[in-house]
Amino acid sequence: NYYKKGGKSMYEYKFETIKISTFTLKMDRNYEEIIHDYATKGWRLHTFALLPYSAGGQASGIQLIFEKYQLMSTT
Repeated sequence: NYYKKGGKSMYEYKFETIKISTFTLKMDRNYEEIIHDYATKGWRLHTFALLPYSAGGQASGIQLIFEKYQLMSTT
């Protein structure tokens, strides 16, 4: 988890990595299920990133980055 502070609030970030098979090009997890699971817990999908490319030229995975707004206590 990573935090970005801003005034009396902050954003918390979580990262989920989905690997892509070099041979079948299939993902090892269903990204839609992961996004829905995080959404039910108050997180939103901030962005996604392709992980470094393998020797065959395809991405080796996808990283989903989720964001959640947090209010900081004033005490």
